[in-house]
Amino acid sequence: SDVFMLQFAFNLLFLHRLSIFEMQVVDKIYAFLREQIIKRIKVEQKKEFNSFKSAKLVGIVMNLNDPTSENAYNTIKNALKINKIEHKQVVVDLDKNPQNSLWCISNPNILIINKQEVDWLGTPKLESIEDFISTEFDILINLSTSYCYTIDYIITSTKSKLTVGANISKKRGYDFEICNNAEAGQFTAMELSKEIINRLSSIKNQ
Repeated sequence: SDVFMLQFAFNLLFLHRLSIFEMQVVDKIYAFLREQIIKRIKVEQKKEFNSFKSAKLVGIVMNLNDPTSENAYNTIKNALKINKIEHKQVVVDLDKNPQNSLWCISNPNILIINKQEVDWLGTPKLESIEDFISTEFDILINLSTSYCYTIDYIITSTKSKLTVGANISKKRGYDFEICNNAEAGQFTAMELSKEIINRLSSIKNQ
């Protein structure tokens, strides 16, 4: 296939030390291929503006590259518990030494996607995310503070009545976007989780 040939070509490139220009070219090709994959995903979405007062099931997706990820997840989880809302959670940790996901391992309710569960482009294997993406969520929350193709793929593939996330990339838009109000640079996952809770808790459903 074309993708196989491209992968073979990349493997040949990496046999020698790439220049900065060559790395930029490779990055652009990766970005193009990932964009094409995202565009080909077709999932019928039935949109509905839910809040924590009306939602029954919430999906949470997050990248673990933020040091406040654990606290951010626990904050959202406690808010959902107070509102008696069920949830499913996927975390993505693609580091070679996934130290950031140690806090997730003991929790059977958290699905961890690591380098073994994705292909060379970062696309997750279907069997690793099938249960999550086959669930229709009232609200799907992205707690990531930076763009991640793997997470973008999961969100695009998942049925959800309302998607919520930070406006951190032009590649991914949400039904309900959270703007960065942090005074000192980009906000953390913890700050994002608090803002999401405040916004979704204050909405009055019609």
